[in-house]
Amino acid sequence: MPVKVTVTFQGSPLAEADVAFTPAGGRPATGRTDAAGGFTLITFRANDGAMVGQHIVTVCKHVKKDPNATGVYFDSVQVTPMKVSRPSDSPLRADVTASGPNEFTFDVTPEK
Repeated sequence: MPVKVTVTFQGSPLAEADVAFTPAGGRPATGRTDAAGGFTLITFRANDGAMVGQHIVTVCKHVKKDPNATGVYFDSVQVTPMKVSRPSDSPLRADVTASGPNEFTFDVTPEK
């Protein structure tokens, strides 16, 4: 089912974050946020969305420690809290329905 997602970090759009919707059974749907923090999910092909049902949602964003670093490998630091980056810990949930609309907004906040 088509799914539209927006992710913010402390109320501001979170660009270039990797997001996954993981169902209890079946293939996860993934996407990467744009500059506005939005994206559409992909399971098998572009913009096909996610499977119907309950999903654990994870959000993970890393940034380079040195913004001038080049090449494939560079040191990075995780911006998003660890609790939302692991399916075993994430409190984020989404219920994708056949009738839609499947539009979700998640505001990620730092761990205290």
